Amino acid sequence: MWGLMNVIEFLTNVDPADIAGVYASRRDYYDMGPLSADKVLEEHVKPFLGVLGNVEVISSHDEVMFGSRGLEVGKPTVSSQLCRKSEIAGYVPAVDDEQMDLLCEMAAEMSVEELTEAMRRVWENMPERYSYVFSDWAEILGCELVVLDLDAEEQAELAEDILWELAFNGTDPAQRSKTVSEIVESLERDAEELSSLVDAAGGDVAAVANKEAAVSLEELREKYGIADTRTQEEKDEDLRLMMVDELVCSIGLSRAIAAVARKFSTSA
Repeated sequence: MWGLMNVIEFLTNVDPADIAGVYASRRDYYDMGPLSADKVLEEHVKPFLGVLGNVEVISSHDEVMFGSRGLEVGKPTVSSQLCRKSEIAGYVPAVDDEQMDLLCEMAAEMSVEELTEAMRRVWENMPERYSYVFSDWAEILGCELVVLDLDAEEQAELAEDILWELAFNGTDPAQRSKTVSEIVESLERDAEELSSLVDAAGGDVAAVANKEAAVSLEELREKYGIADTRTQEEKDEDLRLMMVDELVCSIGLSRAIAAVARKFSTSA
């Protein structure tokens, strides 16, 4: 079962104390410093919900938000992504429901090669999804949100994930707008610089990509003295578990998108 509702309607129907508990756990997970759920509630969640409550939302746009369940190294997790309505229309998964059920049952035991092939099949014709950390609050809060069979605890996780994304560039509207503008300007400068490099290389994108390749994780660890004490077997297993997480999340998202596509087609 799934439901379709406005994002801000969803946020205001989840207990703020439950959201604060999830947020406090996330801070601890990312080593951002311990903060009690009560303090999070009073200093972060309530003030931020108050700010969002004053936003005049825009409801007529092309995005739909999806809240989907998955696994993160064996631990259940819920996250949110956007898809465009125009890309959802007519979507039919490349993998049918019976095959999806089987993949979910087998995922934890699959090899990296098997997971890679399963991911390829699930993603074969799935509409693109994207983050909304740089999006205008008025548009995001006016989105329709698909809540796919989530219990109360998972709905609190979804609400926290949405607030986390919205707060990524700050919770003060004026400062956030300034920060986002600066980031966009920086990205535009980087794009112009990259375009110039490609032109100078005679259009050889591969040559520029190799020259401007990002620093590897191993190089960063060496530079900052962060030792990776895992064995190669442990690294391989961590990679496999991340792929299990991504496969299960993708199957949940695929099902949600297909359900909304069917709703749109019957209501058209």
